[in-house]
Amino acid sequence: MSADKRKDMATEGTKDRLKGAANVIGGRARAAMGGATGDTSEQAKGKASELKGKAQTLVGKAKQRLDPDPGNVDRETSGLKDQGKGAANIVGGRARGAYGGATGSVSEQVKGKAQELKGKVQQAMGKAKREPEEEDVED
Repeated sequence: MSADKRKDMATEGTKDRLKGAANVIGGRARAAMGGATGDTSEQAKGKASELKGKAQTLVGKAKQRLDPDPGNVDRETSGLKDQGKGAANIVGGRARGAYGGATGSVSEQVKGKAQELKGKVQQAMGKAKREPEEEDVED
């Protein structure tokens, strides 16, 4: 396989990992909302989305194994920025949720949880950019 083809596969792998991380987090949130409202259909759809995300992540990891330059400095810098933004959103979301709990505002609690989940996705994206070969693909 040519170096250009390997690089294309690695780029596709990064995209798959990012989509996978988003589906995992989104699926967990959907399942949690289904649990909170007693909607078993939403819980099942959330779990399905989570499992789809895990599969996407594994496919992306496999594709990234073909990357001819895994130490790309631009990817490292971008990943660090994403992880920093994610940490800020996690902390901000937790604070907003706590405020909502203290004031009895369900709306603020939900917005806080959404912001926290956004931060987790950002951190996962940053990690995927920085460490494409961190974990082995399981059979």
